[in-house]
Amino acid sequence: MQQNAEFVIHVNEVPWSAGKTGLKRKTLVELADGPKARMVRIEPGEVVPRHKHPSNEVMYILEGELEMDGKVHGPGTCYYKPKDWFYGPLTTRTGVSVLLFFDGPDAVQI
Repeated sequence: MQQNAEFVIHVNEVPWSAGKTGLKRKTLVELADGPKARMVRIEPGEVVPRHKHPSNEVMYILEGELEMDGKVHGPGTCYYKPKDWFYGPLTTRTGVSVLLFFDGPDAVQI
């Protein structure tokens, strides 16, 4: 992706890839020195272990239900997690799709 140019991308044009913890993801924006945007799908019964990221994170639930830190959340829920904030594990009985936004590197640290 070009660093200093406008671009438009449609989620259906991006293939799914496997994330480090086993979930599926689509990278929508990934700039070397800037923001990252990903669509993530967690399948029913899958568990994403407790982890953190080295950047601030915003998570928006598009569909399904996500259980995080003992609470179940549905579509329209928006989270903010500051950098280096441990959270999880994440689970879902229904399957869940979320949008994730990071203001820098999003490497998973377990």
